[in-house]
Amino acid sequence: MTAARPRSFVPLSLLSLLMTATAACAAPGTPHGDATPSRTAISTSTMPPSFSTVAGSYVAGTADGGALYIRADGKSRFSGPDLVACPTCSTANAPIGTVDFSVTMLRATAAGAYAASGRITAESDPAWAAQLLSGPARAIPVGTPMSLAVAGHAVTLSFLPPSDVLRR
Repeated sequence: MTAARPRSFVPLSLLSLLMTATAACAAPGTPHGDATPSRTAISTSTMPPSFSTVAGSYVAGTADGGALYIRADGKSRFSGPDLVACPTCSTANAPIGTVDFSVTMLRATAAGAYAASGRITAESDPAWAAQLLSGPARAIPVGTPMSLAVAGHAVTLSFLPPSDVLRR
């Protein structure tokens, strides 16, 4: 028959480990030793915000202003009525044109404000896409760098006129 162990039983291997650790920290002549425990350095660098911070749907204030969808992985699509493909159509029955782009970098610029950059990856109608651009080049070929800015719930895209603001 085995005797029951008392409640304060500490295995010998754990007790010897504790005694060794205590002896290593204690310096002669002081009750607790002079050794200070080592500390692991903590990085203070901030991680860039994730695309999920700005992911979602954004729409223009008018029917011909278009819509933007940003995915959590940075792949995005701007769509709007393609009046180049159908000049006699209204914004309600015009075919939808798309410009796809991939955002590859997102950085915080202020509280609730972000800037992103990427490249145009596809466009459904190059003539329509060229009409979107407000600059002198008047073209947005696939591979063109692009950028977007988010301030609160408003987004502006580099390939749209600055007055075209999309909102959540």
